[in-house]
Amino acid sequence: MFGGLKRLGLLASILVSTFCLPAKAQTDLTPCAYNEEPRIEVSIAQRETSVWCGDRQLDAFPVGLGAPLTPTKPGNYTIGWVSYDPPYINHITGVKTPGRNCMLGPIFLYVYTDTDGTNVGFHGTCDTWSIGKYKSNGCLRLSFDDVQRLYRWVVRDTKVHIY
Repeated sequence: MFGGLKRLGLLASILVSTFCLPAKAQTDLTPCAYNEEPRIEVSIAQRETSVWCGDRQLDAFPVGLGAPLTPTKPGNYTIGWVSYDPPYINHITGVKTPGRNCMLGPIFLYVYTDTDGTNVGFHGTCDTWSIGKYKSNGCLRLSFDDVQRLYRWVVRDTKVHIY
């Protein structure tokens, strides 16, 4: 009985900490024209994430990408949801570390679900040495500060182009 309650509690905590992104910009940072939307470009070769509005680059960050055995997949996606203080589940040990001080940092911006069911997205990392390298399981790693800066540019369905 208690195992079921624990699972229900875990599910509830994940649902409570996961929200849909608003249709409007998070702050007054978005200098896009009324008919423009911000977009995110990720260069796998340059290991850089940039935010654009039309032909204007608004911001850029170094990014850690998928390792050779678990590469970040090129393609066109949209930001689907965001999780605040996301739980991290170690895929080898199964140990779950919740909250802001875990491996994912304060924010997870969902981009796509990999073929093995793993959610792939932008998140912070305490392993700052891995930013700018191919070391993740497919996710896009940023510093804690940079993932929060990126979040400020994002609106619901922001386009993400990974190339």
